[in-house]
Amino acid sequence: MVGLVSQPGCKTVADTAQYTLTVTMGEGVNGAPAAGSHSYSENDIVSYSYAAQTGYGNLTVTLDGAPVASSGTVTMTGNHTLNATAIIDVWGSWSGNLFWRSGDYFLEMTFSGGILSGVTEGHTDAPTGPGAETGTFSITGNQIEFLLHYQGGDLLFEGTIESANRMSGSWIANPGSANGTWELTR
Repeated sequence: MVGLVSQPGCKTVADTAQYTLTVTMGEGVNGAPAAGSHSYSENDIVSYSYAAQTGYGNLTVTLDGAPVASSGTVTMTGNHTLNATAIIDVWGSWSGNLFWRSGDYFLEMTFSGGILSGVTEGHTDAPTGPGAETGTFSITGNQIEFLLHYQGGDLLFEGTIESANRMSGSWIANPGSANGTWELTR
């Protein structure tokens, strides 16, 4: 007959602490482990690896709120959170409309430079707008702001990047009182 001997202070498999790894992945991110809550035994070593999908960039991975490499390991000595996010890469050509009180006008933009900021070249056939002019852009989260310089002043565009293929918002001319909305698609 075989018996199980237990000594005081010794842990059995049933006594091993269990910890949770909570994973969140933003739009435009592939990788493992998948989003959700995963249970692991104490001291388990969990591998992770994340990458931005095509059309996304600026991959950020955090472990318990601190930035980490896009792939690595987590030793389960407690509960942990792993978060992977990416933003839409707006590089390239977009076209759409600039809406103003006197009508709808063609709007075309090209974004280049970095993922979060860079330069623009734009064209609109609106009476207050530029022909082909340059400017700058910046992105914070899913918000975009871009400026076009033209002979009479600037057009400031602010808006939301809604998907990898659509953005929209409002614009204002400076100097002047011209303003309206805009939308662009890829």
